[in-house]
Amino acid sequence: MAISAYTQRALGRALSDRKAAEEITDAIDAPNVATAAITTLTVGTLEQNAAAGAANSVTRTVVRKNAITDNTATAVLTFTCPNTAQGAICKVTILAQVNDQESVRCAEGMVVLSRVAGSNLVAVAATLELTQIATGGTETLTLAYDIDSVSGGATASNTIDMRVTLNTNGSSAGEVVVVAEIINAEATGITVAAA
Repeated sequence: MAISAYTQRALGRALSDRKAAEEITDAIDAPNVATAAITTLTVGTLEQNAAAGAANSVTRTVVRKNAITDNTATAVLTFTCPNTAQGAICKVTILAQVNDQESVRCAEGMVVLSRVAGSNLVAVAATLELTQIATGGTETLTLAYDIDSVSGGATASNTIDMRVTLNTNGSSAGEVVVVAEIINAEATGITVAAA
């Protein structure tokens, strides 16, 4: 089973280590594909259907933020939008933990983004869903997220941050890992990166 030249180029762009891309291509092109295993693939950002920010694109980004001060809204993701009409949604899956994983919490949310040319970007965070906690010790953890105020003028590129707030009963610092999956409707669209 051969891999297309387009797919090979996409793999090459997605991986910063060219050698890893060659090993993946060799594994896929191996005579016995069933025994050619890929054991580790580490990608910070994965683009699907088109480049990040392109029309009809899906971009998945993984972000980790350590040492989050207790009960303090902390920027984790930054959305950037050009001064054009745009529409996008970003699904966020959040893993939050505190105090050597004494308390671990998960949640899923959705950020909806809209911009009309000549106006500022508007972003709204939907209510967190699929929330759960596992506590192996005495420290408990609550998780919230919100959208900060927009930066940039109505006729300029805009940025806006998604923030998380971790609150523990022991005032410990926490950390999060966030998987952000943004879907763009228009060309030259909205992008997401670590804050």
